[in-house]
Amino acid sequence: MIHFLIKKFVKDYSDTTNAKVRVQYGMLASIVAIFLNIICASFKLVLGFIAHSSSVIADGLNNFSDVGSNIASLLGFALAQKHPDMEHPYGHGRYEYLMGLVIGCLIFIVGILSGYEAIMHIIKPVELKVNVVIIIALIFTIGIKGWMFYFNNAIGDTIDSKTLKAAAIDSKNDVLSNIASIIGLLGGAFTSWPVDGAVGLVVSIIVIKGGVETISTMIDSILGCTPDPELVDEIKQYVLSQPDILGIHDMMFHDYGPGSRFCVLHAEVDNDMTLIDAHHLIDGIERNILKKYNIMTTIHYDPIETHDQTTQLLKDKMEKIVHDINKNYSIHDFHLVKGEQPQLICDILIPNDDKVDEEIIRQKIEEKMKVDNPEIICILQFDHSFI
Repeated sequence: MIHFLIKKFVKDYSDTTNAKVRVQYGMLASIVAIFLNIICASFKLVLGFIAHSSSVIADGLNNFSDVGSNIASLLGFALAQKHPDMEHPYGHGRYEYLMGLVIGCLIFIVGILSGYEAIMHIIKPVELKVNVVIIIALIFTIGIKGWMFYFNNAIGDTIDSKTLKAAAIDSKNDVLSNIASIIGLLGGAFTSWPVDGAVGLVVSIIVIKGGVETISTMIDSILGCTPDPELVDEIKQYVLSQPDILGIHDMMFHDYGPGSRFCVLHAEVDNDMTLIDAHHLIDGIERNILKKYNIMTTIHYDPIETHDQTTQLLKDKMEKIVHDINKNYSIHDFHLVKGEQPQLICDILIPNDDKVDEEIIRQKIEEKMKVDNPEIICILQFDHSFI
């Protein structure tokens, strides 16, 4: 069914890096979800009022909030495809994240409201009216929500959409809350204990938890977070596999929303390579990354001395000193400027969670480098990873 819908409504569905195709996927998922959530919400609210069940009513309200979330998602995909303009040169892709934030807030609010209602039912229990038709109808909605989980998750993975992945998690939570609602109905029908209210409270907690997780994910995306490690590794391996690339460092990603991602990195090449050859090499790598990953890439090339024995000996010494201080430290951009007072220029990469005093590290390195080479001036730059 999922593949049928995609083939029927998404033109050029295999070209998932294309922004227009991505929007078609997102709008299809949102429209299908709106339709199914209206069905589920209507069923549950009617059944909940018939049965006087707070857990079923809470679940129905949650599904109606899902309709609002789906509409926000639909708007997000529609707005995200707007072309860049003078005020927004990087496009409007983050609208999707903003709409995802709205979704998380709606889920959270509904969880709070339904939780209050459940607590009232615990304090003042009401008689439940349960029959086979109600139970069968609720089981039917479990099937719908289960399918929606797989549907949203499949499309979310296909187009790498955090909004749709959040919707998939919400659908999974709905399955759990539906099961809890049935338990609450059955338990409340056969005991005087306020089982339905207690289960309704559990459902509300599940809903609140889903809202908080969605809000957290979207805030991270808006603020800027660590890129996907698999994507980083793929691009690294691709660049390093190119002839004449000796190493890479200072890699950064900028995410302005789906279809508007940028990568910056430094690539090391032999300093014997001519400028024109280096330009052709780097230019080709940038074009291929754009074609394969739809990521605009800017590569700064660093010429590296590979034949001078003095440079190599000093580099080996520097690496040993740095590793002795901390095995997680590394060096790059190592250059030796020869003269009466030779300058040793080097960047030192320190893990982000390492809160060291850089001045102390600098002094240790300079002292040890000057033991055999007192005339050397060390120019050290400390870097932190952005990936």
